[in-house]
Amino acid sequence: ILLEFHTGGFQPLQLEITTTGDGILWNNLYNDTIPIGYPTGCIAINEIAPTPVESQPEYVELVSQDTAMIDLAGWSIRDAGQQRHLFNDSLMLHPAEYLILTASNALDSYFNLQNIAVIVPESWPTLNNSTDSVVVLDAVGHAVAQVGYNTTWGTNLSASLERRALWLPGQNGENWGSCLSPEGGTPGLPNSIARLGYAVVFDSISIPTGLNYVTPISISVDLTSQGHFAESGELRLSIDGRLILSKTTPEIQFDDMTSQTFTLDPITPGEHQLNLIYDGTSTATLDTNFWVGVRSQDIIINEMMVWPDVGEPEWVELLNRSTQSIPLNLLGISDVSHIAWCDTITIINPGDYLTLVQDFSQNGCEAIVRSWPGFGNQSDAIRILDRTGTVIDSLAYHAEWNLTQGRSFERIWPDSSTHSASNWTAHPDYGSPCELNRATPPAIDLAILSLELDTATCRTDTESNMLLKITNLGYASSSTGEIFVSI
Repeated sequence: ILLEFHTGGFQPLQLEITTTGDGILWNNLYNDTIPIGYPTGCIAINEIAPTPVESQPEYVELVSQDTAMIDLAGWSIRDAGQQRHLFNDSLMLHPAEYLILTASNALDSYFNLQNIAVIVPESWPTLNNSTDSVVVLDAVGHAVAQVGYNTTWGTNLSASLERRALWLPGQNGENWGSCLSPEGGTPGLPNSIARLGYAVVFDSISIPTGLNYVTPISISVDLTSQGHFAESGELRLSIDGRLILSKTTPEIQFDDMTSQTFTLDPITPGEHQLNLIYDGTSTATLDTNFWVGVRSQDIIINEMMVWPDVGEPEWVELLNRSTQSIPLNLLGISDVSHIAWCDTITIINPGDYLTLVQDFSQNGCEAIVRSWPGFGNQSDAIRILDRTGTVIDSLAYHAEWNLTQGRSFERIWPDSSTHSASNWTAHPDYGSPCELNRATPPAIDLAILSLELDTATCRTDTESNMLLKITNLGYASSSTGEIFVSI
């Protein structure tokens, strides 16, 4: 007869035999009680507190490793001695459920044990402070879990000993360590030093510095497995909430690392949010922000008021010469020692002017910069830089430039050097913030220099050729145009 048991303990057994024509039936029955033990390892010892602080009672934490309910009726605990200390409660332990065995109900004064199964045995095997054994026996006396501990396994005698991994041997001292929780123990909770079965984490991320909007971006990320079991998964990269790329990672073993690289097309200037998600048996997320800057001379210093009249603010006018819309919070302004970053999300569109001003707005096209660096009246340096560290434009002016109080200094040619004093001149009265400088010719300014005819006298019966000499007095190249002749 093959019997299969699903519940341990001393279980009643009844046998009955029947056959046709059996003359005596009373001896067809047999009743007995048979011991049914649980397999070794169905419960694991997960935490031991042999040296608690002050008057805190000792405790042992168990966790079910079985896939079925475990009947704890008749179970007991003992130390290295042979005396069994019976559980005085009978309960059914669910799969993966914690059970706390403790010397006293006073343990709940030190830890939150609400909704945690707690048993105070009829007597307690006082655990030695240095070395001892903890043995848990089922109702038939079979040792289902045991650990011979040594307090040298940990480094803090006032903290409990916690098991790192349930799948590693309980007798291995390297599988134990002192609890790191401030409470000194974690009864009924995951251990503070626990190793997980599956646990891939982001170890590091590398984003290049000095990015700009014309440069492809290479992002490298390292993933490490802190779990016992190998796994692989999908790695997804999103920028500003939009999925950009995904790839499958190779299988990662415990304590191994894999490096993955994403190459992205250039993206617009400004601050961007990067999100990485690893999705395997375990999951992990990494969020970070990064800046994409601009190129040198994309934005130029076009006019400056560094020696204003009393009560008036300093200001510096910028001109966006690029093809990109540039958020102002990407930019900073500095003198020789102090950087002030813009904190507004105002956009400077291609070809637009914007004035950075010290403390108040005058004509609506300014952006106030807090913590203004403050510039010298006769000599100083002005730098415009972005958050990637790129110096976009800069100049150093000095007394020989002959600055005048209450009058701005204007750039003459946007395409010529910022550093050349000959490219700057004083405004005739105040300044021209947020508009074409008085000293700057229009970008395109076609002018007719001369007209020549191929004959001295034009006649009605013949054609005449006319030669025009045309020049562009502006600083930008013009496209093809048309000539209209009216007579």
